[in-house]
Amino acid sequence: MDYSFGMRKEKYMSELIKSGDLKFASISEFKWSIHYGAEVGFTWNERNYHVCAKMRPSPDADPMICFYEDYKEGTEQWYATPDAVLDCLVDGVPLRRIITQMEVSERSI
Repeated sequence: MDYSFGMRKEKYMSELIKSGDLKFASISEFKWSIHYGAEVGFTWNERNYHVCAKMRPSPDADPMICFYEDYKEGTEQWYATPDAVLDCLVDGVPLRRIITQMEVSERSI
């Protein structure tokens, strides 16, 4: 089994975190992070949001991806795949259109 891709990605993530630049360079980088369980906090138009992977909408549900606006009750939206969450609207704009422009404040992967 070839682990070289994973090791390159791990090295890249390590360098990214050391540099302090948490922005996503591409849609595929975001999808990879979410696929592996990332939690991402970001700001767009002075509003704060989170995307959290592998959460459960209820105790007996399968893990899904949750998108919500911080400190705003009832904004949770649940998605089955990283592609699906990219279509959610952030202040009227699909997440996929702003993924490389948004200010990322926290990122676990």
